[in-house]
Amino acid sequence: MIVSSWENSLRRDYIRKTWATYHWFSDNPSMTYSYKFVVSQPDPNRSYAIHPNDLDSPDVIISDLTEHYYLLDIKVMWAFSHVLLNHKFDYILKCDDDTFVNLWRLPPKLLAKANTDYFYGGKVLETHNWAGEGIKYAAGSGM
Repeated sequence: MIVSSWENSLRRDYIRKTWATYHWFSDNPSMTYSYKFVVSQPDPNRSYAIHPNDLDSPDVIISDLTEHYYLLDIKVMWAFSHVLLNHKFDYILKCDDDTFVNLWRLPPKLLAKANTDYFYGGKVLETHNWAGEGIKYAAGSGM
C-alpha cells in the first residue's frame, strides 16, 4: 500500500518501473505480492496534472476523502480499512511514494518477527534497518 497524491504521478511511474514490478521472488514462486497506490479525491481549489491512466488504473485506489496534508492520517486509516475489506493478503506494507522498498530483504526479516496474528512494525523496522529507511507499517491479515 503506497500512499500517494495526485501531483506525484511521476513518482508512481518510477515505482511501477522499478521496485513494484521487479521479479523479486522468481526463485520462490510461492512468494507473491501486489501493490496499490492510495490517493484521495483531488482538491477542487488546486490544479493537478492528473495522468489519465491513473484515473482507471487497477493499481490506484481512490478514497472518498479530499486530498489534503491535514487529512493524511485519516487517509491512511481509510486505506488500511479498504485493503482489509477488499483484498486477500498475508501482510500489508504501508509506505509513501518517496520510498524505495527492497522487497527481497523484507520477507525473511518480517516473517521472523511476525509470530502472532497481530503484528505491527513501526520504529522497530526503521531502528533495525531491516529493509531500509521509510518503512513504517506492516500488519498481518488477522488484524
